Amino acid sequence: MNILKIIAHRLVFAALFMIVLSVPALAQAKGSRVLTVNQKVDGFIKKSGFDHSKLAEGVWTVDAPTCVLLIGTGQDVVVVFTNIAKKDKFKITAESMSGILRLADELDYLKFGIDERGDLFVRSEIKTKFINQAEFDDALARVVNGYDKASAKIAPFLIKE
Repeated sequence: MNILKIIAHRLVFAALFMIVLSVPALAQAKGSRVLTVNQKVDGFIKKSGFDHSKLAEGVWTVDAPTCVLLIGTGQDVVVVFTNIAKKDKFKITAESMSGILRLADELDYLKFGIDERGDLFVRSEIKTKFINQAEFDDALARVVNGYDKASAKIAPFLIKE
């Protein structure tokens, strides 16, 4: 008699376990659509309120008030960046780079650098698993703010034609 109760309890437990596991699978099967990173970012850009253009799959430009941002998606990251100055438009000196390094320390979550062409840039990255509209909008605002502050810092070092 005790063996029958144990078997009955185990069968009830197994049935409940199978039901619990099947509910999420059924919910997904009924038309639940998982968006790709590119689809999410495209939606975030549209909701950002800025004019924008799609250049290629996973690459967009956004017309911010003071600069044009380039946005690109990778396997696990979204990158937002803009050029601050072209190589032939500013003087690289100890003083100009010292100002940019201090600014990089002041502004969290931004990277300042010089790319392979010699252009000065600012960028921010968002891990795709954490991306949402608020994080995306914040990254756009950080890069624009970084651009504005860096432009002011390097203004004395711009080459005037």
